[in-house]
Amino acid sequence: EIEHFGKISQQYVKLNMDMAKLYGVMFPLLIFVASLLNLAVLYFGGLDVIEGRIPLGTIVAFFAYLTMLFWPIM
Repeated sequence: EIEHFGKISQQYVKLNMDMAKLYGVMFPLLIFVASLLNLAVLYFGGLDVIEGRIPLGTIVAFFAYLTMLFWPIM
């Protein structure tokens, strides 16, 4: 029983370490992608607001939509 418990415990530790590595890669990647999207919206939307093609409220609403999209994913 002691050997069996040791094997199961080692497998459990390995699986948790694999999960921690995956989380360590995926979470920063998602933050990076979300930041790039926010930057793109700010740049291109800002240009459109400056040129008068869209109102400022549209950009604010789009930022809110991006936030509502990415928080559940993260």
